[in-house]
Amino acid sequence: MYEQMTLWGEILPFFTIKNKLRVIELFGGVGSQISAVEQLFNKDTSKYEHWKLCEWAYNSYCAYNSLHVKDFKDYSENKTKEELIERIYGTSTDYENPLTEQQLSKKPIEWLRNAYNNCIATSNLINIMNVKGKDLEINDTDNYTYLFTYSFPCQDLSNAGKSAGCDKGSGTRSGLLWEVERILEELKEQSLEEQKNHLPQILLLENVDMLLSKNHIHNFKLWIKRLEELGYSSYTEVLNGVDYGIPQTRKRVFCVSILGKYAYDFPRKIRLKHKLEDFLEKEVEKKYYLSEEQIKRIANWKAQQKPLESINKHIETCPTITARGAGENHSGMILIDESLFKNNEIVDFFSSDDFLRVHNEKECPTLTKKSKFGVVQISENNVNAIPIKNATEKGYLLAEEGDGIDISGRMESHRGTVQKGKAQTLTKKGGEDVGVCVEENSLFTEAELALITPDLNIRRYIGSDQIDNFKEGQCATTTFPNGYGHGPRTHDSLITLNKVDKPLIKQNLQIRKLTPRECWKLMGFTNTNFNDLSRNNFSNAELYSMAGDSIIVCCLIALLSPLVYDRDKHEQIINKYVEKILQGE
Repeated sequence: MYEQMTLWGEILPFFTIKNKLRVIELFGGVGSQISAVEQLFNKDTSKYEHWKLCEWAYNSYCAYNSLHVKDFKDYSENKTKEELIERIYGTSTDYENPLTEQQLSKKPIEWLRNAYNNCIATSNLINIMNVKGKDLEINDTDNYTYLFTYSFPCQDLSNAGKSAGCDKGSGTRSGLLWEVERILEELKEQSLEEQKNHLPQILLLENVDMLLSKNHIHNFKLWIKRLEELGYSSYTEVLNGVDYGIPQTRKRVFCVSILGKYAYDFPRKIRLKHKLEDFLEKEVEKKYYLSEEQIKRIANWKAQQKPLESINKHIETCPTITARGAGENHSGMILIDESLFKNNEIVDFFSSDDFLRVHNEKECPTLTKKSKFGVVQISENNVNAIPIKNATEKGYLLAEEGDGIDISGRMESHRGTVQKGKAQTLTKKGGEDVGVCVEENSLFTEAELALITPDLNIRRYIGSDQIDNFKEGQCATTTFPNGYGHGPRTHDSLITLNKVDKPLIKQNLQIRKLTPRECWKLMGFTNTNFNDLSRNNFSNAELYSMAGDSIIVCCLIALLSPLVYDRDKHEQIINKYVEKILQGE
């Protein structure tokens, strides 16, 4: 119906999906791609079907089933533990490494059965390293159109990562792109052997826009050349969420590749009709808001002063503290409390006597070469405060009454040394095996509090006199205290969500965190979608992570719409869908 002239004078037709669409998602996450397809076809499953998933993250593929497949049968009945482990082998719980057989064998049988059932329900191939071309079962391209998506890991490309790159054979997570090449080559060989096409007709790549930067563009060009050799026509563009109905500044590169000589036009931008505040919940739990106590701490923040003046002039921070009742010396944790120190007492932190060498200000102890002295001072709010070594910009954290101090390692080289108001989880092993930190009640970090001014505006960096006015309905980022990668501190639209960042917003003249539900809405998921996740009992941290790791659904709707409808149909579909999100459907 449509044709387009290329730069080389070729007249190419536009590809249109005419047969039932089968969706294959490699690195599928929670299924943003299939969500877009559902909206394109108004959930008419006679026109599309979920075909294959490849996702190794346990939380993500469980969420995928709850959101899209909704198959909760018990496929694990009569399966042995060994059979369960064999099927789910390659699963990851940390998004970094697959669980070993030994680790899987230690999992409760209920966990193994749940993983197994979700993998069967979603046709999950789990680990791309083990996927063969034939596993995708692309067997009938005459009667089905296959959409093959591959949003490969971005950690080694993004500014937030180490920029290790995606060179072929590099072994990096982003280098898994070349596993996609291997799979396509196997499908090509299968096509030649059987004299029948087994290659998917449509490929869709998504990743951070750093893929097109000078450090990585050589790999992208190599990739496009390889696709051309396999018979694909490829089209690349960077799309931003704010241009397709969602007030989130999220730039991502997309590449649409079509098997054969076909044209493709990227969807035009549409006017943003809704602001960030339109996506916010009206009633939010108190824990997401900045508390009065935290505001008082902000008002007393003295980052530009010298809070360590009282410490011996040769000692800038408190040296390693001996454990109190936690096993070996210099390991475990202690709690600062009134019975431990008094105001102006001089403490020898080198002592192995669990702080027994404490002296008042008139009785300075004998100085030796090994002595490490500090003076305890009462802070303005009448609480003991001691600077503790920590791998932060300041080089220390203040420990006050009731705070737990982790002294299981070199405090100057690790974070989380001071746990505000609580201790780390203790184990029977005491000193050496301290366990993990329990979650704090407050969702605000020390760095964030240091960037918020007493009148609730945002500093450009810790201690800065340059302050951005934080207005009602705006978003602020505090992940990078020096402003790296984000420019201004405050934004009218949401900054890019990721696995770890929980941006600040201003609502009712108060500062708070986005809730997990709001994050999912700002990724283009509905209230119903979010409610569907409840059967999994995900923690807030897991919900934040999965949202930040996904793709804005509305951008995918815009990308796929030209393959199904007229050129500008995407605006109508997106606007209607965003209204559903805002109305709480």
